[in-house]
Amino acid sequence: MQQLAATGEKAEADLGYRGQPDRIWLPQDDNAALHEKNDVRARQESVNRLLKNFSILHRVFRHERVLHDPVFRAVATITELRMANQNPIFGVPYNEV
Repeated sequence: MQQLAATGEKAEADLGYRGQPDRIWLPQDDNAALHEKNDVRARQESVNRLLKNFSILHRVFRHERVLHDPVFRAVATITELRMANQNPIFGVPYNEV
């Protein structure tokens, strides 16, 4: 979260995350940008679905703890390359509110 704050950007979250409005954007019923934000969330769920193809997000990782970071980074990199070359994720115009 500190790295995100350093960029001046906000994270997108659902209503389960509260308490840091300067760092996290939460949906609100009266917000005119709610539809746009829902599109952004849908795109992120598409990325999560691609990561799940590796079973990395729903199975217990049964290897040494030191391997967690490099394995997840490898899966994320492979997923990013697939999105760039095989299965592009749909674009979403985004205007920060």
